[in-house]
Amino acid sequence: MEKIKDLVSENFIWANVLHHIGYKFYDCLEYDIEQICQELHINFGYLSNKLEEISKRLTPPKKIAEYNLDVLVQYLRSSHHWFIKYQFPYISNLIEALPTQNDENISLIRDLQMLFPLLREDFIHHIHEEEDTLFQHILLLDEGQKNPTKLNKIYKKIEHKSIQFFALEHNTHDDEMKGIRELTKNYQIPAQCSILMKVIILELQELEKDLKIHAKIEDEILFVKALQTEKKLKSQVAELVKWN
Repeated sequence: MEKIKDLVSENFIWANVLHHIGYKFYDCLEYDIEQICQELHINFGYLSNKLEEISKRLTPPKKIAEYNLDVLVQYLRSSHHWFIKYQFPYISNLIEALPTQNDENISLIRDLQMLFPLLREDFIHHIHEEEDTLFQHILLLDEGQKNPTKLNKIYKKIEHKSIQFFALEHNTHDDEMKGIRELTKNYQIPAQCSILMKVIILELQELEKDLKIHAKIEDEILFVKALQTEKKLKSQVAELVKWN
């Protein structure tokens, strides 16, 4: 069996797998993976499956464009949970583990340790705000579509805000990773760096990919479907007003 340092060097996601099972990869670089399997009473196949599962990360389902609004919101909420409860804390732990002295990349290390917590805090704030406003608005649209008898009552709750308003506001958060991208020179791995730093840079790059996929689903599927529903409900309300 290979050593941890070799597995992680070949595929940085092995570090993530080890994190899932309670090991800090940088503390057990010289361990054999077989040794860890024996300690936990698991087989290597289990870890391989976990590797595949984490590698897929937030890859959206093929038919996500066909999801109803309520199912789409549920899917996006589960993605938020992944970011907040797992992905951001994992990367934070890695960055905190970087040495704060006697390292060739000390300037980069200090900047990452200062900037990433700010990014994490801003992202969490944005997510909570989005779920409390945009998602609630969209779920009301969905309820109005499914329950025509409640249409007037629901419309009174949402008429002062539009999907276009939320879409414009959403655009201001489209590039959360700009500061990190510039700091790392577009995720360039330093010529001389620890395996821990290499994993961090690759995880940050992967985080940006995941955030872009997430934003694309919101921009190109969620907002489009919500806007169509909103127009339909407005038309139905106008008809009701005309006949009353």
